[in-house]
Amino acid sequence: MATAGVLCFSERPDGRTVVLLGREKETVGWKQGSNKWSSFSGRVEAGEEVAEGAAREFVEESLAVVPLLPSMAVPTGAAEVSSALRKKSRRVELVMQARDPSFPSPIHVSFVYRVPYADYPARFRALRTLIMECDNRFRAYYRTKKAAESLPRLLFPGYKLSPALTVVGGEQRAGGVDLSIWDDAAGDLVTQRVWLPAQAAREAREVYEAWREVLSYIERNKNHHVLLHPAVTVQRVNRHVVGAYVNKCYLEKSEMRWWGTEELERAVRQRPHEFRRFFGEAVPKLLAGVHCAAAAATSTEKETDEEDPAPGSSQGDETSSEAPCGDEEGSWHCCGRAGPPGRPRYRGTLSSQ
Repeated sequence: MATAGVLCFSERPDGRTVVLLGREKETVGWKQGSNKWSSFSGRVEAGEEVAEGAAREFVEESLAVVPLLPSMAVPTGAAEVSSALRKKSRRVELVMQARDPSFPSPIHVSFVYRVPYADYPARFRALRTLIMECDNRFRAYYRTKKAAESLPRLLFPGYKLSPALTVVGGEQRAGGVDLSIWDDAAGDLVTQRVWLPAQAAREAREVYEAWREVLSYIERNKNHHVLLHPAVTVQRVNRHVVGAYVNKCYLEKSEMRWWGTEELERAVRQRPHEFRRFFGEAVPKLLAGVHCAAAAATSTEKETDEEDPAPGSSQGDETSSEAPCGDEEGSWHCCGRAGPPGRPRYRGTLSSQ
């Protein structure tokens, strides 16, 4: 099992190197992570490459507000982030201590990437407020729907009566409900009366009132960027809204902040309880990777300001020419920039993958 993530760094206008971290939301019963700082990372899912898993976790937990390149559109997409990580990033590989000694130690891969400096924390805060409002509106409907124990499922928007017939809404009437059903074959709406007992009719009225609130919110904000964000899904049949929800993976972090490298080292030593345990222990190695990447980026910038080399001159490979970062035990590796397709993507602990 592997986990992966992205550690972004940049340079402030005053020249200080800073890294971007996120704070986990408060979660009752989660002592290891609730309200603690870490990079943007998570488990690599089955079928994903490590870079793909890291990109997906980064996009979700950062609310897609951090472009890795100045030309990258916001909200960022996992595919373009993954592509950028493969082309230009520094990998820091860490071996985590398995809880059960009988299991192999999990591997964590952090992609260290230099990004343009900007006030991403303010953008994150503003966007998260909007998405939370959206989530609260949608969840109010689903709570009402869940509480309606007497109602059959066929009364709810989105229910498929058949491959061609989908319930798109309803109106509570005396003694029952008038269902609005989209007929794909006819390309039109049809209405069907469903008779209900008194208790079910009251619950139907509450459900449809809550659903109209959702529809009203979506209509009022149809041109707002929050409904176009990848965290928000609005399901439609033809032009009719039949479902709306927020992907909870995008709400795992509650705060984002730039940390100076010296400030972070000091905070981890003095206040370790504010950081996720594994991240806090890995900070010295991660920051070593940041310093290596920053030095390589500065060197590259200087080279671009010089004249192009004469034709036929030897340039060498910038990754292989760099001294590898690491400790004497070899438990972690700072593997240089990602190479072209075909070059082994990992060294040391991950060379077999």
